[in-house]
Amino acid sequence: MSDIPVITHRISHQTRSTGENPRQTLQVYILRPNTTQSVIDFQFLSMIDSQGNFSETLTEIMEDTLTYHDIYHPNSTYLIEETKEYVMNEVRANFNPFTNDLQVTLTIKDYNPNATSRLDVDLIITDLESTNRPPTMEEENETCIVCFGNYNQHNNLCTLTCGHSFHFPCIDQWLRRNISCPICRESNL
Repeated sequence: MSDIPVITHRISHQTRSTGENPRQTLQVYILRPNTTQSVIDFQFLSMIDSQGNFSETLTEIMEDTLTYHDIYHPNSTYLIEETKEYVMNEVRANFNPFTNDLQVTLTIKDYNPNATSRLDVDLIITDLESTNRPPTMEEENETCIVCFGNYNQHNNLCTLTCGHSFHFPCIDQWLRRNISCPICRESNL
């Protein structure tokens, strides 16, 4: 059995006649039914450059974005190339980028259950940043289970949803390697 994640995709489009300032947009949906973040939605503007070709800048941004969202690299390259071909075929066939709006939608369904681990961690850490606080008097002599230092060191504590507190820098590093509480192993953070 292969370790390569299973990905399916669909590309569609809508055109609309416009009088001024036509827009070309690429809407990307990443659907992940096996993860907590089941829909990731982002939009790119200006798919077509001034020479009427698919924008190389957009190609680079798409590559970075799909890589960040853990779309397996050969699949992301294939998806970008297929999207470029789709857009350029549409433009050549019956679309004038100077008088019409064009919205292309790329829907990716990714069944890799581990694909959003990095994104999930980023969201958890962003939420934890808002709980950053100095230790209370009662907590000052308690020990951070990650670094084994007292809470009066490093000064910033945060608390996971399970109720366990840690130095913020310590739990930040911990969660980037293990998406669970170091004490109770709760992973629904």
